[in-house]
Amino acid sequence: EHLANCNDKKLHAAYKRKKLAEAKKKEDKQARVAMEQDAGGRAAWEFLGADNSNMWLLPESQVRRLAQDYGLNLPEDCSKEEAIAAVVRHRNSLDSSKLLMDAGAGPGRASKRRAPVTVQSLPSNLHRMTEAQLRAVCASHGIDPKKGSRKADIIAELERLSQPAQTLIEDAKRPRKAIKAAATEDDDQEEGVAW
Repeated sequence: EHLANCNDKKLHAAYKRKKLAEAKKKEDKQARVAMEQDAGGRAAWEFLGADNSNMWLLPESQVRRLAQDYGLNLPEDCSKEEAIAAVVRHRNSLDSSKLLMDAGAGPGRASKRRAPVTVQSLPSNLHRMTEAQLRAVCASHGIDPKKGSRKADIIAELERLSQPAQTLIEDAKRPRKAIKAAATEDDDQEEGVAW
């Protein structure tokens, strides 16, 4: 209140410097925290084996840095999911050139292989993730969900792909109503279990 009624230019200048210093200090702290989080995300990913299927754990800045390390030129406007997909394709092409060539893959062409989707390679909280996070999980497994896919569709596809082959064969033989009934029974039994 005093500053509003004050005509002293030195006091106004000192107040302005003080506010600028506080803003700079806050900005520096936020940048430091962001850098620590980025480094922590990369370290966690590397600790887990730096596997393609866990690349969704990386912050976008680290995915872009990884792409840069591989010499990939990503467009500025590409999303995290697109960046992950590009890095995964590139890493797959490097893997296939070290091993026997995959059918259809050759020098300069990315392999069409994708990481196997297993219960262990998927996050346990799929249903709590956002659609963007789920798309990142898909990209890290080499899966490209359809453009109009909703969150529920993406989860269903990931869960379907993570089922063991034998379960898929058995499900194909059973009528849809029996599968729904079995799923409902499993849900009812889980609700009664005390953890």
